[in-house]
Amino acid sequence: MPQSFSARRPARFVDLLPAAAPVGGWRAEIDGLRGLAVLAVILNHMRAPLLPGGYLGVDIFFVISGYVITASLLHSSQRAPAAGVADFLAAFYDRRVRRLVPMIIVQAR
Repeated sequence: MPQSFSARRPARFVDLLPAAAPVGGWRAEIDGLRGLAVLAVILNHMRAPLLPGGYLGVDIFFVISGYVITASLLHSSQRAPAAGVADFLAAFYDRRVRRLVPMIIVQAR
């Protein structure tokens, strides 16, 4: 017998999100937005009249970063519900440091 509307479990926010690529998976639309952001920043530095405001690329980067971090946090909470936000942030920044420090060391020489 079907459950009544009031007896159903309320939907979680994560359940309402559209299906996405697995964490770490490549998403064409995100790469497209990154490309537009890079182009906007380059045009701004060239003083091109196409983007008189000039800071659109930086804003796009902030939006992309917020989306990617939030999606990663939501997906990691589904995989390991016992792991907290602190564990996620520690792993997140560990990956960033491991990726960026070698380039910083090479640049400093």
